[in-house]
Amino acid sequence: MNSIYFDSETTGLDPFKNKITLVQILRDNTIIIDNLKDSASIQKLKDLLESSLVIGHNLKFDLKFIKYHFGIEPTTLFDTYIAEILISGGQKARQKGTATLEAVAKQYTGIQLNKSQDVRLSFNGGELTQEQIKYAAIDVAVLPEIHKKQQEQLKALGLEKVFEIEMGCIPATVWLELSGLPLDQDGLNRVKGETKRK
Repeated sequence: MNSIYFDSETTGLDPFKNKITLVQILRDNTIIIDNLKDSASIQKLKDLLESSLVIGHNLKFDLKFIKYHFGIEPTTLFDTYIAEILISGGQKARQKGTATLEAVAKQYTGIQLNKSQDVRLSFNGGELTQEQIKYAAIDVAVLPEIHKKQQEQLKALGLEKVFEIEMGCIPATVWLELSGLPLDQDGLNRVKGETKRK
């Protein structure tokens, strides 16, 4: 099975309200940046992601967008964010900012990513600047080294099976978060009022 490194840029954090403005893929030492403007590029992306091991950081975020907007559902995954949480014994889940791509890239590659809000929030679907292209490219360029070192640590710690189970949960979590669940708002407000009175 082919391995690809994947990331996306969006206009915001909510897949229901925001859009994907571009995807970045590192494959065979080549970085591909695509703004998915036509159905042919979306179909190519679907074929590639659904037939490859997809490696990325905090994949659930990206997968919600590509499933909601394009019906793309990769299932063979390696999430460097979840790997880092497991390797740390869950400690990094409790310490804000310690498992971000910026922190993990610095730890494993020594590269300091530019994660300034100005660039991060500038992907609005317009013409890409050189700064945006560089930002997008570096996000996937750091993944191979992180992936390699995390695989070694997961093996050394005997966490490969646990990690496999975690990866199997991502597609289900994506589906669940996009599906939502019915909520009785009146009933919730009633319980809220009763709880306040008590």
